[in-house]
Amino acid sequence: MPKLRELNNGDAAGMTLSEAARIQNPEPKSGLLDWRPYTNAETWREMTQRTASALANIQSREVETAIVVGHGNFGQALIQTWLKLPLQLEVSFRFDVASITELRTNDWDEREIVRLNSHHA
Repeated sequence: MPKLRELNNGDAAGMTLSEAARIQNPEPKSGLLDWRPYTNAETWREMTQRTASALANIQSREVETAIVVGHGNFGQALIQTWLKLPLQLEVSFRFDVASITELRTNDWDEREIVRLNSHHA
């Protein structure tokens, strides 16, 4: 699903960190949800809305199990969307390379994080 991609860095895509730093727009003191760090980049709000749309699409399929592969920023947005946390709430979840996070809905229809950033299948 194209909506499951990582945060779009716009003109900085494919650049090294030092190259991207030279074209980065100044970081605002507030309003980070709508900050566009590079020309043609996606804001955090846009990525989170896209993630929420993808999650709704997956849930509408009424499958018992879905496996989603993604990157760190996408994982942050997915967990925040899954837990229905307000976008303005600044939270952070750690995702190591090749880690596993397991989400589920329990018997009381509550959303749970069963495993976060686990390295055991």
